[in-house]
Amino acid sequence: MLCDIVVKCLEYGIELAKIVCEELQNRACDCILLSGGIDTSFVTSSYVTAKRDLRVITVAYDAISPDLEYAVYVGKSLRLKHLIHYPSLNEIVTCEEIVLRTMKTMDPIEVACDIPACIGLLQAEKLKCTHVATGDGGDELFFGYSFLLNKTHEELSEWLNKMLTKGLFPSERLGKTLNIPVTAALFIPKVKEFSKKVPVECKIGFFKNKVWGKLLLRLYLDYRGLEKVAWREKVPIIIGSGFEKILNVWKGKVTFEEALKLHRDYGINFPSYPHVYLFKKLLEYNIEIPPVCKEEDKRCPICGRCMQSGFCSFCGTSIDKKGIIIHYSDELKEKLLGR
Repeated sequence: MLCDIVVKCLEYGIELAKIVCEELQNRACDCILLSGGIDTSFVTSSYVTAKRDLRVITVAYDAISPDLEYAVYVGKSLRLKHLIHYPSLNEIVTCEEIVLRTMKTMDPIEVACDIPACIGLLQAEKLKCTHVATGDGGDELFFGYSFLLNKTHEELSEWLNKMLTKGLFPSERLGKTLNIPVTAALFIPKVKEFSKKVPVECKIGFFKNKVWGKLLLRLYLDYRGLEKVAWREKVPIIIGSGFEKILNVWKGKVTFEEALKLHRDYGINFPSYPHVYLFKKLLEYNIEIPPVCKEEDKRCPICGRCMQSGFCSFCGTSIDKKGIIIHYSDELKEKLLGR
């Protein structure tokens, strides 16, 4: 019985790969941002069957970034033209500003995740890529997030319906800013439609004595001979790329006195020093700060800006159904509130 389910899920994976391949061909994509995760590896292995001169780009903070070995593995296994790029400080600072101007946020996690995508797109421009593909959409449509693994079918259906209306991914928005065409390969219209018919057990399923998210993608990767990446644990991009290290860099550029003054001047309960650093940069670049939310029931308890569906895009705070407030933080918040 398990074998029958696995075969069925692999068939869905193969069908999805064909859709992605055809759609990227139609868009004349010639480059892919390859992180070494499940999604980008799936997109790459799907498309290389039709485009042997495909070029892939991996951006890593340094040579010990966790995703790097998987990206190298995929590149070598598929015999791809693979650029591995370790950005300079100047490149990071340049993309820091580009991300802030594009995303208009002080959420450190968002910015730290978007900087490598920005750097990758700038590298694609140098390579004269005409259209870049990313793996965005896989976690959303095929249930890759770990917090989804224990959800009920009803909750998963609710999640999928919500995700189907999601707007542009940061990589696509950055592409517009940089005037570089970007396709979120696992979120294009045909993939959205396909995701509706894939049974839950092929998204979250039991295999190799474990429950996996994105099972159909993993089975396809295994089928293509990429077993090492197929059954790797999910790692958040901020950790996999190594860019979690930039949080400490930002932290070191802010004093408590600066944080306290901005807290008093703007009424924001900054959860961390990186929040303060990015807020300072928004002011420095004359990027408009969203106004305090007039609707009290939608007002973020941290920064006072308007939340949508329990999430504040400005500071990265979310409130779950139990009313628990979640955000990136360090010791700063307690120090501020203790004064």
